[in-house]
Amino acid sequence: MLIIADAFDLYYLQPFIIETYSVIKMLAFSLLCVNLYKKFKHQKLGKTITGLFVVVIIINLLIGYKAVSETSTLLDYSQLLSIQLYWIVCVISGALAAKYYFCDDSNKAVYFVGFTFLFIFTDLSGFIANFFEAYAFFFIERLLYYLAFMCLGYYLFFASDLNIEKP
Repeated sequence: MLIIADAFDLYYLQPFIIETYSVIKMLAFSLLCVNLYKKFKHQKLGKTITGLFVVVIIINLLIGYKAVSETSTLLDYSQLLSIQLYWIVCVISGALAAKYYFCDDSNKAVYFVGFTFLFIFTDLSGFIANFFEAYAFFFIERLLYYLAFMCLGYYLFFASDLNIEKP
């Protein structure tokens, strides 16, 4: 799905492309969230870590709302709504990935958190480059995208390595 979204990313500022891009990315991250939730829905974190998670999630949602609101003169209502919904899904995905790491402290979890956060920061860099005209962020976006796919490859390698039954 991420590669499909990248095809739309080439024409990001065209009509209805922002909404389409956001929906595709939301679907990809939502599938990730569902997969993660199934893996550890019965595992609980301590009260301190849970409180920290809630604070971090709230702060990130407020930052995302503020950043998207700053671009309100450039976007119409459907674009604003799709970007804000996408940001909420990204924050939830990041929080679930971090919980996965805390529940399963392994190489696999490190790479999982790595590619999840890198894909989120890739989109954040693209947003900054497109709407705040900080064009150096296009370079950062591509670099983070490369690193994200590298971490995804390592995750898939470790995930398939761990699924082999040993006698």
